Amino acid sequence: MMQIRFKKTAVLFIALFSVSSFYSENNLKKEITFPYKLENNCPYKGCKLGKWRALAPIGIYHNMNDKKKSEFYLKKGESFTAIEASLIVEKPGIVRIIRPFENYKIGDEILLIGYKGEGYFTAIFNNIISDKLLIVSRYNQNIKIEQIWTMYWWVKIKRESGQIGWLKLKNQTMNGFKINEKIKDASVF
Repeated sequence: MMQIRFKKTAVLFIALFSVSSFYSENNLKKEITFPYKLENNCPYKGCKLGKWRALAPIGIYHNMNDKKKSEFYLKKGESFTAIEASLIVEKPGIVRIIRPFENYKIGDEILLIGYKGEGYFTAIFNNIISDKLLIVSRYNQNIKIEQIWTMYWWVKIKRESGQIGWLKLKNQTMNGFKINEKIKDASVF
């Protein structure tokens, strides 16, 4: 099972980055709406596409964002290739500043939209997306977690038979990336 866990005393939410990291040439100010798509995105450190294996039957969808039931199933033990992946954030994680620190003031809202690994997130502040990694700490007394995110990782796969479809993997945690589907990537075969 793919999963990332962290020491309970170490990493969890927002703290050690400066507002100036949001204002760079790579960050465009635009209206951000949800669901929000992060294309070609791996949601955890060490994540990679390529050869994977199903450790239990898994439903596969015909297209990304399909609402209907699975088109076909991978069998337990079946190998397949993960070709591409996108993270769909249906609802962002929200943290609110409750005590001023760094360049933040009381009431500032930061949206968490992507997990990068080891407590680092992609975030939105003042409607600007930061591709900068930011460290977050459960012991930061300056923030309050107001909303847990809802995100799905859609992975385009190809079976050895050539059949193509999409895995829909729902993140089950805010402190890392954990899914219920039982799969392994080639790095852990």
